[in-house]
Amino acid sequence: MYQFILSLVGVLILAIGATLGYFARQSIARKRADTIEITLRKKITQVKKDADEITSRAKEKAIQIIEKTKRDVASQRRELFSAERLLLKRQ
Repeated sequence: MYQFILSLVGVLILAIGATLGYFARQSIARKRADTIEITLRKKITQVKKDADEITSRAKEKAIQIIEKTKRDVASQRRELFSAERLLLKRQ
């Protein structure tokens, strides 16, 4: 009878330990998930900020290229008109 009670106590302690272990593991997993989620949110925020900065720089560069191209076209037109005037004067 003593062994039966001892075995029953052992099984109860094992069940309680398994239950506590399960809940402890769930708690740790939730904390890690929260930590990972926070880290990912920070990374997403940083990536969005970097993307906005890159987009802004690209827009500025595009505007500079467009302005330079407009100046070059205007310069070439002036040269072309000048050459046309010279040709018309010679005729």
